[in-house]
Amino acid sequence: VPTMAQGVVEYKEAFGVDPVTNQNVQYFLDRFYMSRISTRMLMNQHTLIFDGSVNPAHPKHIGSIDPTCDVVEVIKDAYETSKMLCEQYYLTSPDMKVTEVNSKNPGQPIQIVYVPSHLYHMLFELFKNAMRATVETHETSTTLPLIKVRVSLGTEDLTIKMSDRGGGVPLRKIERLFSYMYSTAPSPVRVDNGRNAPLAGFGYGLPISRLYAKYFQGDLQLY
Repeated sequence: VPTMAQGVVEYKEAFGVDPVTNQNVQYFLDRFYMSRISTRMLMNQHTLIFDGSVNPAHPKHIGSIDPTCDVVEVIKDAYETSKMLCEQYYLTSPDMKVTEVNSKNPGQPIQIVYVPSHLYHMLFELFKNAMRATVETHETSTTLPLIKVRVSLGTEDLTIKMSDRGGGVPLRKIERLFSYMYSTAPSPVRVDNGRNAPLAGFGYGLPISRLYAKYFQGDLQLY
């Protein structure tokens, strides 16, 4: 992914960007990365199942699929990782509040059949964006507003809504955030001498996260 991203950056620097090129690049990279996600999913699933061994940490997993994936636990895991990254770069981070609405099994923790690593990837990218926007928007404030997460499970669908007070994005620019040719950050910013994930950079977080959501007929939208 970084190699392809660097290639797009170099292309933009050499030839600039126009709507036709952007559309062609978007179409190609969406298909390329969706194929990559699918191939890795099938390879991992085949390897894990036919290897015959069981991961002691996740004995109930069927390959990479968790039949009782605890959504809130994945949310907390993604938040803590993003929080650590944010504090390394900004020396502060916003807190989080999670609300559960389980209309399918009221009073019970929300559990679904899903690939935890896919859900984690999407949430991690969203938390990074929310934290960066919140900290930069309220850099002169003594306290940071909460990031609010609402998890709702119905009879057919699961919805995770993440709300922050990071200033928002104009409606006309929202779709641009899913473009591989666009990033709100000027260049990749790494912390800890590059050993950790960048807090912002190539602008691939949202478009690839949306592909992860669409892989199992879901979606990722910004409002």
